Amino acid sequence: MEHAEDIEKWLSDAAQKIQEKDTSGAEKLYERILRIQSDHQDALISLGMLYVATGRGPLALKKLQESQKENPESSGPYRAIGTIIRISGHLGLGERFFLSKIDSAGPAKPFVMLSLAEIYAAMGQKEELIGQLKLLQEFPSTEPFSQALLWMEASVPEGMLKLASQQSGSLQKTLEGMAAEIQSDWEKAAQLYFEASRMGDPTWYSLTSLGALWLSSGHLDNCKRYLEVAEKEAPNVSELQLTRARYLAAQGYKEDARLLLQKIAESPGNFMRTKQIAKALLQQIASTPT
Repeated sequence: MEHAEDIEKWLSDAAQKIQEKDTSGAEKLYERILRIQSDHQDALISLGMLYVATGRGPLALKKLQESQKENPESSGPYRAIGTIIRISGHLGLGERFFLSKIDSAGPAKPFVMLSLAEIYAAMGQKEELIGQLKLLQEFPSTEPFSQALLWMEASVPEGMLKLASQQSGSLQKTLEGMAAEIQSDWEKAAQLYFEASRMGDPTWYSLTSLGALWLSSGHLDNCKRYLEVAEKEAPNVSELQLTRARYLAAQGYKEDARLLLQKIAESPGNFMRTKQIAKALLQQIASTPT
């Protein structure tokens, strides 16, 4: 694809500028990418999140909707809109939007369904979530790990195992581990996560889960090593940050852990299960003597 290498470099440069608090510079790089490829998913999501972070949430949604109208059968704008709607907390709006687009999305239909399923997961509507996931079983190659997180939210091991059987490598082992975790078979889950971590391209979920297991057994250094690798792959994922918060609390940084857990618990876009775990950990920290 023409400009592919340039786009990868601009994405990397934009991420660096955000770390340096140069939001204007990052914004210009994302806009440069979108002038070349108006439906580029990562650029759309990153620009939208940047707009929200700088108090321009409505403008972010407007721009993303314009991109969707220009690219009605492309997955990028739909996935970006879903992300921004969840971050902004307009879940009812998101449900109506994606329901209205299912029949007109063409090849992007499974991505619309996936975005709708994520909205239901954030709303805590388990029956509707499972309904969407069953429809998505026809599309096992559509962001399979995103689907796996939703099967975990739904607590349906059969759906997870069916999805796992259609994958390979570290991803397959991770999904099998997640199914074992749903069934509370922790020994089997740990073995599968370990196998996943030893393969090429280990998933951040397997690494985070192993870090959590080390933490539970009191090996903080091992937990830290796994977390650091996982965070390079998925630095802002709330499911990972739950383990980060537990690690901070174990180190004695209870206020830092509390603030992180409170942010996870109060974020409207997080899945209900994730928010409930954060709230439970908050109660544990509050009841632990300092």
